[in-house]
Amino acid sequence: MPMNRTQIAERLRLGRHLEAEVTAAGEQRRTFIEVRPMVDDAVASVVHRGTGIEHVLSRRTPNADVIAAYRVRRCTLSPGWEAYPDDWDHYVHAQDWHACPTLQELEQHLTAAFGIGIEALRLPGTTDSPL
Repeated sequence: MPMNRTQIAERLRLGRHLEAEVTAAGEQRRTFIEVRPMVDDAVASVVHRGTGIEHVLSRRTPNADVIAAYRVRRCTLSPGWEAYPDDWDHYVHAQDWHACPTLQELEQHLTAAFGIGIEALRLPGTTDSPL
């Protein structure tokens, strides 16, 4: 079930990552993006509670803004990776990262670079993304 803009923004503010499949102009390869909030270690930490369970954000100061930036990872995969989902990294055609210091700049980057809005982001595991 898709999330609305408010749910997506709140999820990112809590330090949880999201992903999407995007269309690369003129390419016959599948391209995925991952948006991962970078938590400022001076004001918060991320606590992992086990495999398969989402991590929990622990703030040192209540209601503090703890996200230092949002890292966008773009990964374009060559055809055939679907047959080897555990070995997909051998099919990487291109990969890059971009950091956005604010949620507003993240939205602008997603629109400019991929032609999508923040609403196109999905929970991890709900796309075909191997990232």
